Amino acid sequence: MHGNRRYLVPIDTADGSSPNEGPRGAYTLTSGHTYVYIAPSMDTPFSAIELTALDAALAFTSATIQDCVHGGPVANGPTTGDVSDTSTTVGEWINERPTNGYVAADGTGWSVGSGATACVVVSTGAGVGGALWHVAETGAPRTRLIVVCTGTGRARVSGAGK
Repeated sequence: MHGNRRYLVPIDTADGSSPNEGPRGAYTLTSGHTYVYIAPSMDTPFSAIELTALDAALAFTSATIQDCVHGGPVANGPTTGDVSDTSTTVGEWINERPTNGYVAADGTGWSVGSGATACVVVSTGAGVGGALWHVAETGAPRTRLIVVCTGTGRARVSGAGK
């Protein structure tokens, strides 16, 4: 989170950098890059993560919630630790695809997968929209949203729990 706001900061998996922040937690995500948003440890049984596209051109092949129990960064930034926040190594961060999971998506060109791609959101870049992931009862101490961009545009991501 950023200060007392619920806006989450994107981290580029290639180099651990973050784009410059625009008004109200908006960041420009660039085509060809993969970004992670680290959800705060909310110590709550239920949490939610919302992604809102502020430009119709924002497109991505997948936006997925992932969990990790292995140790992460301590003091040297998001690219360090047993399993870094930015790791894309298969098996280190596990996709959250519960059969009872729920993701609400709204907007032209926005869709949510089912079966093997349950809880994965795709945006074709056909229009502005958003998605809201409801994450319930995960025991993992680390949760993130990973977004694989195919079209450049601005987005805002927020997290909350209760």
